[in-house]
Amino acid sequence: DKNEHPEDRIYAVKQFINELENVQTFYFNQLLVDLNLKDEAHDYLFDYIFNEDGNELFEDYLINFKKSYDELHENNT
Repeated sequence: DKNEHPEDRIYAVKQFINELENVQTFYFNQLLVDLNLKDEAHDYLFDYIFNEDGNELFEDYLINFKKSYDELHENNT
């Protein structure tokens, strides 16, 4: 809207981006809970999700660090 003040538009986009961040954080944290990964795995998963552009699988990504998904998983036995 051409009658809308730029500050109003900026504020609206800022609020929207903040909400996206909240949703993103929620989904990431829920994934950590659902997968039951060791704390050590959190950084790997974060980097993979937020910084990797390719279609590489997470297990393949971990190979670069000489890690495996199984060793990063918490065993409840």
